[in-house]
Amino acid sequence: MKEESFAQADFFDGLQQYFSTQIHVSLQSSNMLIKILALLDRRVGKRTLIRLFDTIQTESELVQFFYKLRCEACGINVYK
Repeated sequence: MKEESFAQADFFDGLQQYFSTQIHVSLQSSNMLIKILALLDRRVGKRTLIRLFDTIQTESELVQFFYKLRCEACGINVYK
């Protein structure tokens, strides 16, 4: 897995942007941190997670990791 790093300022900027953006916009963000936070957000339900499967396959390994983690936590077996 390729290691990604964020400066503290980048992290806080990402958090601020995440909190001020609607969840569906955050899920489409090009910012990896915002996308990961959106995937972990409880406002994203099972149907949305299932719908995201195909697009997640084109994302970074880190985003895919958090997607899989969230799916497992919700009892969704998308990786059959």
